[in-house]
Amino acid sequence: MKQRIRSFNNTGYGAKLREGTETSTKAKALKESINAFNGLKELTFINKFISDTTGFANLKMGADSLNLLDQYTTFCKLEGTVNLSNYNEDLTDWTDKYKLELKEFYTEYWNEEESKKLNEINKALENLNKKCNLIRYSIFKDNNGTFSFSDTQYSHALTMQKSAEKRATRS
Repeated sequence: MKQRIRSFNNTGYGAKLREGTETSTKAKALKESINAFNGLKELTFINKFISDTTGFANLKMGADSLNLLDQYTTFCKLEGTVNLSNYNEDLTDWTDKYKLELKEFYTEYWNEEESKKLNEINKALENLNKKCNLIRYSIFKDNNGTFSFSDTQYSHALTMQKSAEKRATRS
């Protein structure tokens, strides 16, 4: 059975979508830093690369000697805060796949039991709506919230309809 949507947090979803474009500059900066370090994506590997290449124990001095201090600082600042796999190829927005994941995250579904109840009610309402107006007008809700059918209301509606039909045939 197809899951039935209970609610969708459009505000949260919209905010997360905007975040994709707003943080794209961070994603681009992180990608540039990764490229500067020959595609290394983990700080421990970058630190090893710097110390092995320069021989410096002070990693900032080593990065500076390689003219990569800005990239090193950027990587240290952004590592773990930006997931590049969630961005499109040019890093300007989220990927379509990630947008679908976000949509799913911000969607709440009815459980199976409640979905069955709602489907039963919708079928009953559909059947009622197929009936003529006179029958539908004879259904009412009392003070206790119980729906009832009024024979009297239906009889009165039939009488009014017949009277209207007689007047229409006389004209």
